[in-house]
Amino acid sequence: MSSELDLQKAARTLAEGALRLSGSEAWRVFSIAWPVLERFVRVRLLTARINPQLLEDCGQSVFTRVWNSRKTYRGSSEREFWAWLRRICDNERRRAQSKTARLKSWMRPLQTDCGAELTAVAPDETPAVDAAEREAIRALRDCLGRIDEKQRRVIELIYFRPQLSERAVAEILGCSPSQVHKIKVKAQQQLRACLLRRGIQ
Repeated sequence: MSSELDLQKAARTLAEGALRLSGSEAWRVFSIAWPVLERFVRVRLLTARINPQLLEDCGQSVFTRVWNSRKTYRGSSEREFWAWLRRICDNERRRAQSKTARLKSWMRPLQTDCGAELTAVAPDETPAVDAAEREAIRALRDCLGRIDEKQRRVIELIYFRPQLSERAVAEILGCSPSQVHKIKVKAQQQLRACLLRRGIQ
């Protein structure tokens, strides 16, 4: 299993131009970075409140579009890469929603839940841990539930696997990396204080 460092390095390598390499070379890096890319796309689509029934198909369309148009990517930085991927996500979401709207006009309305929101990403299932660790995990989950929703979302995206960079989170949320950093720092301070009140260092 790739380490978080390998995933982040692969995503940066794609951003720096590896996406334009020959098929097999690009695919090797793309495959390593897949968990990070998949998480970015899924969260971006959910943040845009896509109909849950369209999520999987739309996600596949995004990656098909990314792969088929990889030679057109002209960026060489992480900022340019995540912005490019965000635009593809947004375009594919609009296409999917437009297609569904056209189908609805001549078919019976689909029974869907249009109120889906991004929910808290649960931390990885932890292997057997002692009682103190279980208590610390429980306390962290409780403290995460007490901070602002945007702060919680930033912490989850940056620290829960597969981890996204601050730059990627900024593209998902539609704000600047400096704003993401400020939100992260404030959330860390609040979480630290909350955990200290529970006697956890």
